[in-house]
Amino acid sequence: MGTNLWEGIGETDRAAEFGAVYGDQALLEQERKEMGVSSETPFGLYFPDGVRRDRQRARKALSVIVHHPVWYAGVMTRRAIGMFKYPGKPVPGMGSAGINVTREKTLGAESNSVIGFVVTALGIVQSISRWVVLPLALGGLWLALRHHLMLMTGLLMATVLYYLLSLAFMHSELRYGLPMHAILLIWAGLAWVAVAQMIDTRLANRRSNGA
Repeated sequence: MGTNLWEGIGETDRAAEFGAVYGDQALLEQERKEMGVSSETPFGLYFPDGVRRDRQRARKALSVIVHHPVWYAGVMTRRAIGMFKYPGKPVPGMGSAGINVTREKTLGAESNSVIGFVVTALGIVQSISRWVVLPLALGGLWLALRHHLMLMTGLLMATVLYYLLSLAFMHSELRYGLPMHAILLIWAGLAWVAVAQMIDTRLANRRSNGA
């Protein structure tokens, strides 16, 4: 935790003010200088004396957080929002939920083939799904609560909140919270099924009225 806390401070716009750094290599270089370890000596994040060093990182980070709570609450809020950013450019320091396929990236010389057309179509579907997955997840959550699935919804929401709060507290990447996103997809699927059933019902009513 100490490593992610300290590097989490290092990825903010006030890193230099607190003497924090971002990235494992930068952290190693910082600690080599502080401990007077030569570049020839084997030195890793947790060797030598990894427990003491990681606790020291945690103490430095927590000291910053305690003395600047309002600022750090804003940092956590931005991280939490960034975890739900599916479309668009990757979030700095957190990455992206995925990269859409394109003919150029995937096929190269085959970009003008029939397969290339299929890949382009798949990329379009990916782009659309990125924009609609979060609204669908929110709709599915509302449907679950509306149908009084309180216990199951509460268990799933506990997992979502666990990842959301713990990952917002320190440096995190989108891949760290994949279980949370998997649960969101469950709710999105619930909403998608409800939409499909509604469309099917309306079509059936039209056919019966026409008959």
